[in-house]
Amino acid sequence: MRIFNKVTAAILAIVTTTAVASSIATTFAYDGFSSSQNNFINSFTDEDLKECAEYLFRHGFTIEDAERILGIHESDVLSTNAEMNEDFYNPDYCLDVPHFAVIINHAPRFTLGNTMVTLSANSSYVNQFIGHGVSFPYIDHVGSYSTDSYVENDMVYCDETYRRVSAITNNNTAQVIGKVFVDVNHENVSSEADLYNRVSMNYTISTTNSTLSFEIFARGDVSHNGRINAVDASILLSYLTKVENGDPDPDSVLNFNYLDGDNHCSIAVNKIACDVDLDNDIDNNDLVILNKYLAGIIVF
Repeated sequence: MRIFNKVTAAILAIVTTTAVASSIATTFAYDGFSSSQNNFINSFTDEDLKECAEYLFRHGFTIEDAERILGIHESDVLSTNAEMNEDFYNPDYCLDVPHFAVIINHAPRFTLGNTMVTLSANSSYVNQFIGHGVSFPYIDHVGSYSTDSYVENDMVYCDETYRRVSAITNNNTAQVIGKVFVDVNHENVSSEADLYNRVSMNYTISTTNSTLSFEIFARGDVSHNGRINAVDASILLSYLTKVENGDPDPDSVLNFNYLDGDNHCSIAVNKIACDVDLDNDIDNNDLVILNKYLAGIIVF
């Protein structure tokens, strides 16, 4: 995977003016690139940067936009490995953005049948849970879905029911079945790690071949390191580019090991985090929305 040093310094400028924001929002296909665009693309020798530049031009970004995003100096391209070297759950603070719990199936190649998941937390830490439906990996694999949020004594609950869950054949990678909005009480929750530890999950499934777990992510934190910045936007850009170019393994840019040495199902969790606009799809609009947030134009 590549992380672009210039991206982290310059990507915030993508949507700082109305004209730029308008150009980003326009999405259309090119029959071919202009000579100026080709010259810009060929100014890079790094193939990842070339492909990202091509992606931007195909989606209506100008050369000036691409210069701001990618820079023009190959010396600013840094190779990275899959080590995030940061905590999966930040122990120091909790981001003041919407949070979601994702329900993860660790063996999607097996049929789950009927599955009920219950999330719970003390109301001092979570105000409420709100079910957000079936996530895109399972859209065609769940017969029906229902959700019920309620309060008992000082506890808040959310029952998520997935019926007639079929297998995602030939898939050995953990997948997210659904996500639930977690309304955090920021006065009492001290950190991302604290939030995770305050939430519990129980589940029942009608088969015994699979196990479920949950993780929590903050909207826009694609890298899941407790910060939302231009690195998240550059990872999302890399993922979109690889998908559009037919890369055989676009998920590789979402795969990290964290400070504790655990992967934390990072591909499954971070892919859901890429859906920044929450429409159950990962596309160019997610990049637009994330960059508007980074520029301070919108809030989550």
